[in-house]
Amino acid sequence: MRFPAGPLLALAGVGLVVMPWVQAGLEFLPLWDTLAGESLGLVIGWPYPFPLWVVFLLTGLGIGRLDLRSWRVAAALVVAGVGAAMVGYGIGALFAPAGEREPETYLELVTSMQAHSGGLPEAVGSTGFVVAVLGLCLLLCRTPVAALVWPIRAAGSMPLTAYTAQIVVWAVWALVALGTTGDLAGFRALAPFWPLTIGVVAGCSLWALFLGRGPLESLLDRLTRRIR
Repeated sequence: MRFPAGPLLALAGVGLVVMPWVQAGLEFLPLWDTLAGESLGLVIGWPYPFPLWVVFLLTGLGIGRLDLRSWRVAAALVVAGVGAAMVGYGIGALFAPAGEREPETYLELVTSMQAHSGGLPEAVGSTGFVVAVLGLCLLLCRTPVAALVWPIRAAGSMPLTAYTAQIVVWAVWALVALGTTGDLAGFRALAPFWPLTIGVVAGCSLWALFLGRGPLESLLDRLTRRIR
């Protein structure tokens, strides 16, 4: 929490290269094929495995401590992000197995670029893509476009609140409509994307307009101030 941008981004860079190898080894542990392993995966949120996902957190913390009001910083994010995405997805294309089959070996998992696979190309490429998009958005919001996308900016100012709210709405909606929160295919068949998206953006816009900072962001800020 006390690190400046430089060390955070350096740690993130090392993690992007190292953690896919660690993650792949953990994925092949026989533990996950047992009932206890399935339960553990639910408890610790293994679909978003922390050994790799903490790298994305470090990247975000590092970028957040840059001078994001500077157009030079925004342009550098675009260039760095595009470069990382080209390297990551380029490497992935060289090692991609024929067809759309799932990775079966340790090396195939490490070199996978399938979405959410945790492979090295996917981790580097997707991180680069996100960084480039962030830099591009910062550049665009230095123009009159900023006023047009104000509702999206409002949602972006409270990502933790927005993400948590849509999960809660998702759970309640699925429970009422389907009688369960575990039928992902059934919930997708309800076409929830636009209602959730419009609802979250509208809710965040109203909150930002009348109350300011998101509630969970305010709570997290108070907690981190105590840590510091």
